[in-house]
Amino acid sequence: MYISCSQEPATSQNGCSNIFIETLDDDEVAFHFEQMLNFARTIDNQEDYTTMGEFHQTVFGTGEQATNYVRTFEKEGSKYAQLGFENYVQQSDNFSVGVKSYLTNYSVNLRSYLNDQKPSLEELNNYIDRQKDLLKSKDLCNDDINLLNLYFSISQGYANWYYSHYYDNTENALALRSCDFWEAIACRLLSHIVATTVGSVLGSLLLLSEFTVTDGNGNTAPIDREDQNAFSVIVALAVGIYVGISVYDWCCKRNEIPEQVCEDPEGVIITQNDCNEFIYRVWGPSSYNATEWNNMNTNPSSINTPTPKLTFSVPSLGDESMMSARITCVGSGSAVSFYAHNNDITFESDTDYFPLEWATSPPNVFILSSDFSFANLITANVNIPTSDAITYSWSVNSPHTIVSGGTANDNFVNIQVNNANIDLVTSVTATNNCSNETESISATTLIQ
Repeated sequence: MYISCSQEPATSQNGCSNIFIETLDDDEVAFHFEQMLNFARTIDNQEDYTTMGEFHQTVFGTGEQATNYVRTFEKEGSKYAQLGFENYVQQSDNFSVGVKSYLTNYSVNLRSYLNDQKPSLEELNNYIDRQKDLLKSKDLCNDDINLLNLYFSISQGYANWYYSHYYDNTENALALRSCDFWEAIACRLLSHIVATTVGSVLGSLLLLSEFTVTDGNGNTAPIDREDQNAFSVIVALAVGIYVGISVYDWCCKRNEIPEQVCEDPEGVIITQNDCNEFIYRVWGPSSYNATEWNNMNTNPSSINTPTPKLTFSVPSLGDESMMSARITCVGSGSAVSFYAHNNDITFESDTDYFPLEWATSPPNVFILSSDFSFANLITANVNIPTSDAITYSWSVNSPHTIVSGGTANDNFVNIQVNNANIDLVTSVTATNNCSNETESISATTLIQ
């Protein structure tokens, strides 16, 4: 899998939306966004979750950064549910005047297009592609165009997912749905602006879990560490949108009954709860049922579970475990399909998290604002996710102070710069509680 991330620092242009955008490849966003909606739906099938926080902590943990993301999403989601698309956009402090005008017009045109044309999936994707192309001729700055491109790309990913589960081109089938299909898809495509805003304003979160995904060519591999920042944006956006629509009921009624077409699972997510306790989930585009496990080097090794989710310990950490499952899927016509899942994997109790490195390093040079305001904050984080297996120790030299983050459970820190005559030294030590290994890094920032 490849997601391109710009290495250039992003600076907001005058008159543009107050939003930071990572540069993500459009095609990769749409493809993996669709996959992560499948992942969110798998979590919904496997658990009895009712809040954004429960879904979110599955992959991002419960650290301050993740909690702040959930809190902000729920606040924005509540505003959206009360105000609707147009009022939400017009009252947002994050959008430029140009983006507000564009999105208001787009919402009218999108609803008209869907109701009048009733497009196929290919026709809808072509329509959204045309909107992307037309952005170049609009009087919008680059930051605004990047924001809208991301919004359109996740809309295409959602359209691919929604059509595959809910679309049937016969009127009788559409009439059985709990709300008009075209009304529903319009509402869902517009609601993506909430997740786009929150995900972009708060930036990326580090994944707590290990993801294995299948790419467009059918190749299955874990997400590389260097790709995780960009991939985590897509995961957060997809989880937020799924929860907003399916749990918080932003659009129509949430009790729609999707077509159940049994298809191959797409990937695995592994979460470590403790030094030797793991959760292994198989996820994909269908709702999977009873699963028979016959593993090696796991405890339990042979067991039946209601879904392809298994919590286990590893008798011999560092030795290869063989995960073997027979997964059941019951289609809409009651036809039963079986999928064999086999995965040879080594569980090493987090020792591979090191070396400790900066994910976002303190800057080399920082110019102090004369009014000692919010502008004098520096944020830094490391490459190891928040986990019960890791303890952090953060420090900065006086007179500079840590104002948030920086606890034993946080992989990030927010620092208040208090004096232009004393350079800032930021240090962090991470301890692997399972192996008792420790690594430290520090960075010096010249204050001007």
